[in-house]
This record gives sequence, structure tokens and C-alpha cells, in this order.
Amino acid sequence: MVERDGDVHAVKVSRYLQPVAASGIAILGQPVEQPYFHRPLQALFGPAFEAGFVLNGLAEPAFAEMDGRDAPPGPWNRFHEIPPVLVTRLLRPS
Repeated sequence: MVERDGDVHAVKVSRYLQPVAASGIAILGQPVEQPYFHRPLQALFGPAFEAGFVLNGLAEPAFAEMDGRDAPPGPWNRFHEIPPVLVTRLLRPS
């Protein structure tokens, strides 16, 4: 949890292993819900590993802290220690 200006912000994870598809709003005022597809890491990487690929690069970028007009819309400006994406590089050895 992150506390700032008296507000506590948190990300609650209650399910992880089961793949789930859902719809939601990412940005206030968004005209249509967008699909979300949760998959555990083993479901994402398992097929690549079975095909002979190896993971040789990994990054977990997070957004820099911003305030006021410069802050992007949405909640990620409040979670500077929780990366919204996992970036990987897979190679097939020769």
C-alpha cells in the first residue's frame, strides 16, 4: 500500500492461476469498455519454452512520479513501485 496525502492506494490480488477474460474501463470517460485477458506467467511462457525458446531478457518498467497537469489519467500515477507491464525477450538458440 502507498499512503500519500492521507490517501491509501493498493492493488488487491485475489485470483492469479486461472485465466480470466473481463471487460472494464481504463480511462474515465472512455466510450466503450475494453477487454482484459489475465493469464498466469506459466500460461504465457509455457508454450514458448516447449517450442525451444529461452527467456534472455526481462524488464519491469514503472511510470515516473508526476503530479498535476503532467500526470497521465488513470490510477497508475499512484503506483510508482508496481510496474503495469512485464517486458520480456525470448530467443530460440541455434
